[in-house]
Amino acid sequence: MAKNKLRISCWFLMAVFFFSFLALPSGQAQAADNSDSQVLNEVRKYIVENFVRPVDAAQLNQDSVYGMVYSLQDPYSVYFSAKEFAEFQDSTDQTFSGVGMQVELINNFVTVVAPLKNTPASRGGVKSGDKIIAVDGEDVVGKPLDYVVGLIRGVPGTAVVLTIQREGEKEPLILSLTREQIQLEVVESKLLEDSIGYIRLTTFSSNADDEFDAAIADLKLKGMRALVFDLRHNPGGYLTSGLSIASDFAPKDSILLHVVGRDGIKNSYKSLSPALGIPTVVLVDKGSASASEIVAGAIQDLGAGKLVGTQTFGKASVQTVFRLSNGGALKLTTAKYLTPKEREIHGVGLTPDYVVEGEEAQLAKAVELLKDELAKLPPEKEPLKITLALNKKEAQVGQKAVALDAIPYLRNGRTLVPLRFMAEAFGSQVSWDKSKQAVVIVSGGKRIVLSPGEPKALIDGKEVKLEAPAELVNGRSFVPLRFISESLGARVDFSSAKQEIYIVK
Repeated sequence: MAKNKLRISCWFLMAVFFFSFLALPSGQAQAADNSDSQVLNEVRKYIVENFVRPVDAAQLNQDSVYGMVYSLQDPYSVYFSAKEFAEFQDSTDQTFSGVGMQVELINNFVTVVAPLKNTPASRGGVKSGDKIIAVDGEDVVGKPLDYVVGLIRGVPGTAVVLTIQREGEKEPLILSLTREQIQLEVVESKLLEDSIGYIRLTTFSSNADDEFDAAIADLKLKGMRALVFDLRHNPGGYLTSGLSIASDFAPKDSILLHVVGRDGIKNSYKSLSPALGIPTVVLVDKGSASASEIVAGAIQDLGAGKLVGTQTFGKASVQTVFRLSNGGALKLTTAKYLTPKEREIHGVGLTPDYVVEGEEAQLAKAVELLKDELAKLPPEKEPLKITLALNKKEAQVGQKAVALDAIPYLRNGRTLVPLRFMAEAFGSQVSWDKSKQAVVIVSGGKRIVLSPGEPKALIDGKEVKLEAPAELVNGRSFVPLRFISESLGARVDFSSAKQEIYIVK
């Protein structure tokens, strides 16, 4: 359900930054298609028309794609052969082979953004900010990012020796890591003391927003009234997942992000769903990058929560992937992100509202702040909680199991639910207007009118578009779940793993 919250152009879907998972050869070893004239012309055209800043003609006068892209001096713009592009696509999955760390090229040094949790890198002592100066004894300072990553990645079970320069250390550190197949644990959630929920997100995978929403729903059912959202050591991922999760914290129609291209035109993206509306603290550090900074920046700018921790990484540029005629692709920096208040993130990062060193101290500060916020709130009225399953003719309303007169179902990716059950569960009245062939729902002072088959409804006389039309099946009226729930003042979440719908009012 989370992916329906945002109206985002499809080209964002490949705006991902898992460089550390790729196995790319050096520029000197590029395949023959690197100098193919047709591919050269395609890449040149994409750069001229789309690169984030104007490019000198001399930079484009190259006899290889590698040389042309390298001349941009942009660590995030990369050419992939057909084989490399297939590996790049595989690297965006939650399973991959490697040592488990996000790296970027900064001032000629391949630098660690963050080691991922429970990976050889994190267990072996790799830290955010470490500079990799040699791999298996080979000096890699000044080498292309893709080349260094290719040296680090390898067959599971084999060892790789990294020589690292760490800030504050006089001598380089030598770490031996054993590569392994890694399954990312995207979401970790639990309930802390005093009804404070805790969610740690390790990466913004393609389905991270669904998993996040399911964790929120589960914690709310357990009585969560405030949230610690942990984005420490989260290097980013899919922009769509980031914006979908940011939408959970923003009032409807709030600006979440601005994207500015080379032409200076600013595109703004808004939340299309109601906010959680609970006290929130976000934990960040120098390993929080890209999508993590987008979410944290939106929460900070919109006053939806406080940031606790240390300065974030400062990665906020947009990469667009262009397919090429040889089966390869060009990943090109095409724009930059700004926070809702138009603050720069790239190269700067976000400054927390409370700068705190040390992971335990950061969590303790977050809990302290949330306890203070909870103390200001009036006693909470017990929320109405409803759980529906797509394959069951039964619902859970509070602690009580209730039989349904019809089973919820999916139609074109939208969930439709029995109208009478939903309305009555929320204390609303339902009637059929025979003259207009329409269903009328009266809830408090609100009047909702729906006509089966019509992709619109009337709310207090005002026409609104529906994500799916209401349907009449065997004499039963079915309505789009999200529309009817939000119209009646409820929040909806969906667990794709359990095929369950959670509604809280």
